[in-house]
Amino acid sequence: MPHSPIQLSQLMNSARPDLVLDEARFTLSTVSSALDFGPVETVHADVVRVFRGEHPEYRACNTIYHDLEHTMETFLALARLIHGAHVSGRSIGPRSIQLGLVTALLHDIGYIQRAHDETGTGAKYTHVHVERGIEFMKTYFPDRGFSGEDLLVCRRMILYTDMDLPRDQDRLETGECDLVGKMLGVADLLGQMASRVYLEKLLFLYYEFEEAFISDYRDEKDLLRKTLGYYEATRRKVQDDLDGVDCFARPHFRERWGIDHDLYLEGIERNLDYLRQILDDPEENYGKYLRRRGLVDAFLEKKAALATGA
Repeated sequence: MPHSPIQLSQLMNSARPDLVLDEARFTLSTVSSALDFGPVETVHADVVRVFRGEHPEYRACNTIYHDLEHTMETFLALARLIHGAHVSGRSIGPRSIQLGLVTALLHDIGYIQRAHDETGTGAKYTHVHVERGIEFMKTYFPDRGFSGEDLLVCRRMILYTDMDLPRDQDRLETGECDLVGKMLGVADLLGQMASRVYLEKLLFLYYEFEEAFISDYRDEKDLLRKTLGYYEATRRKVQDDLDGVDCFARPHFRERWGIDHDLYLEGIERNLDYLRQILDDPEENYGKYLRRRGLVDAFLEKKAALATGA
């Protein structure tokens, strides 16, 4: 089946948190009239403040791959999957939806450094960012009216974003919240890999991994080469460990936009096809191909600065 002429990025500017929030609110208003979106709006506003460096206790986000835009992409992808499940006849209660959205907003808060932490970037917390996110919830939730039971559910949901965690451990006790947790894990992947600037941001992911002492890649070009294999591995995880809940994307786009396509899958396929084109170039000159938002220029400046110790 040919791709839709409409691409994912044409539906929403994910760099605008206000627009993302409006779209999620509108989409989910058709799922449950009992859904209280107020707490979600509060957490959304707090997360935006923290990531932008507007909270006195935290430094601004300085991980370019795991940034505020990615959090918004994950948040919106989860809302879309929940809506698609509803369209497909899967019932999800308003509290599970609310807590899933809150967890999506907080799923990468563990990359944010405290104000006194001036060493390196938040990338150094890659291995423990999920645990740090849970610790953030423990202190944050009581001030925002969330209960201890809410914390337990959100703690379990956020673990679904850890692809290295064996899925037979620490599973959610209720089927409904388990479903939302799986959707969150998938939304995290879809938000990354379908992004219009996914390939550009992968260059910065290499340096995040390097700071976290992840030595799977020789350099950024090696990371680009291995991304194709990474996609195949994650696709198997989505099907085997997360029950293929990405299947709810297409019903959402059909119902919400009248587009009978899975725009996430198509966005990923476009990115990987373009990546293959880059890798087929004997020069492997990614700078010639990756021109969006000036990210490659920023990456090359960072690379040069690191090489000179500046």
